[in-house]
Amino acid sequence: MRQPELLNSESLAELREMIDDYPYFPVVRMLYLLNLKNIDSYKFEVELAKHALYIPDRKALYKMLNGYQKKESIAVIPSEDKSFEMNEETKEEES
Repeated sequence: MRQPELLNSESLAELREMIDDYPYFPVVRMLYLLNLKNIDSYKFEVELAKHALYIPDRKALYKMLNGYQKKESIAVIPSEDKSFEMNEETKEEES
């Protein structure tokens, strides 16, 4: 789980076999779902619905599936438009 980028098409079959051997082992199911997401499988949504039932900590599943995405930075650009600032008359009317 420390190197999710290593999950690929080849590891998918191994994880599927482990799920068959150990059906109540939630970590394997989480890795399987992460693997499907990493390879952009069309089966991801259907498999997520099936396997989420067997994973007791859905918050951890959510964090794992969404935490490994590349986060884009958002630049905050200060606005020079002062039309949204309240002038003295507006402040007095609200009081």
